[in-house]
Amino acid sequence: MKLLEVLLKLYIPVLTYSILMDNTPLIASICYFGLTTCMNFKDILNGFVLPICSLIGFFTYIVISIWIPNFRHHPWMVSSALTCLASFASLIRKEPFTIQYARRSVPKEKWNHPVFYRVNWILSSVWTAYFLALFTENIVSIRLHKSFAGILTPLLATAIIFTMKYPTYYRKRHGVTSLK
Repeated sequence: MKLLEVLLKLYIPVLTYSILMDNTPLIASICYFGLTTCMNFKDILNGFVLPICSLIGFFTYIVISIWIPNFRHHPWMVSSALTCLASFASLIRKEPFTIQYARRSVPKEKWNHPVFYRVNWILSSVWTAYFLALFTENIVSIRLHKSFAGILTPLLATAIIFTMKYPTYYRKRHGVTSLK
């Protein structure tokens, strides 16, 4: 699956919720749940970390928002924390979460190749750093009552470009022609 497709499947529900949140929180919540579930249904059934964390984080946010009304203005705090923790845990378990996506485009006989594992460990590390930055931005925004989301745009762009270019670079550097 292409990186852009994965990102769109995860961020379209987020953007939809963000647009609708202030005027119609209930409809925004229903749209988020519906879009996330529909767009990521197969991934959720297959146990993919990112969409599952997104849904769990969002439900946790809804529950917290019921008891703490001001928390409603910080919808991505819980999701970013869970995503960061899950991606970090995948590295500790030595099962980088990006392998779930990479296996879609690499034949099964190549899944145990050291280059396949190493590339995915590095990619998962880069995305874990981004998720940590996102979570940190959420905390700083809450504490200072100011958004710093624009700071993360270059970091997100860097992570995307790195994800697109690094596998080819690493394979060439280590003399592996292809994993396909």
